[in-house]
Amino acid sequence: MREQRIEKIMDTTRNRFADYQFTVDELAREVGMSVSYLREIVHIHYGMCPHELIETVRLEEALRAICRNHMDNPYIICSSVGYISLRTFLDAFKKRVGVTPTDWKRSISGNGKAETGLEKAVKFLWMKNPGGEPIL
Repeated sequence: MREQRIEKIMDTTRNRFADYQFTVDELAREVGMSVSYLREIVHIHYGMCPHELIETVRLEEALRAICRNHMDNPYIICSSVGYISLRTFLDAFKKRVGVTPTDWKRSISGNGKAETGLEKAVKFLWMKNPGGEPIL
């Protein structure tokens, strides 16, 4: 039963991450549980709060978009992953990934580095929150 709830939480988050109005309250409502129970379940399984889960999914998608060479305009990435403010996106990216999106893209450019760089960055992003592996 718990695994089904975790799967529903992650599916909902992955389906709604691009909506800047998607909040923890919305997630709780959509998965049919109270915010406090959602916090408990997410903390037990992922070692983070629901807000951090949403942010992690958004940043993971940003990494994937950058890797696909859609980083021509940071505003496009920012808005496509659910951030209204470019500054908020850049701050979250740098805090969680350790470098700016431009620097990260530069670091994975070149002979086959993109796939490996993406894999490492996604793993690092989720490992910043010990407590469970993501359902990918």
